[in-house]
Amino acid sequence: MEVVMGKIRDILEEFEANMEDLGSKDNKLHGKLHETMKMLNHRDTALKELVESLRQEVCRLKDKLVALEAAAGGGALVTQLGTRLKPKKNDNGGEKKDTGLEEEVDKKSPRHQTKAITKWKGKKKKLLKFFLCKESHLTKDCPMHKKLAAIMMDEEDPGNKSDN
Repeated sequence: MEVVMGKIRDILEEFEANMEDLGSKDNKLHGKLHETMKMLNHRDTALKELVESLRQEVCRLKDKLVALEAAAGGGALVTQLGTRLKPKKNDNGGEKKDTGLEEEVDKKSPRHQTKAITKWKGKKKKLLKFFLCKESHLTKDCPMHKKLAAIMMDEEDPGNKSDN
């Protein structure tokens, strides 16, 4: 009986040692968790400050853009950038080659037209039928727009489906 009591006492002491070890590990884990939370709060604050400074920078750049457009005469600067050097065209619509030869390419000649272009020239153009309601209109004009929005939301975020 004394031997059994000795074994039980040893097991109990080992169990108490393990409990103390777990308690100290729990305290360490609790301390690290608080340190991590403080660090995350600091980073969150830093990111919010960065976002705010970027917003201010964007506003300042928009103001500069408006001022530049006003100074340029309401978009005259944009039209100046749009007039780039284009290859010279000959009298019947063809372009001169960059090889330096006097040979010209006539793009209106039949050898430059493909069969697909001539095939589709005579066809009437019509609106395609919209896939959701089978009527010919644009997506933005669809009477079933709510259903389309729900389908798109389900495709974007399949994890948040509600069970009805």
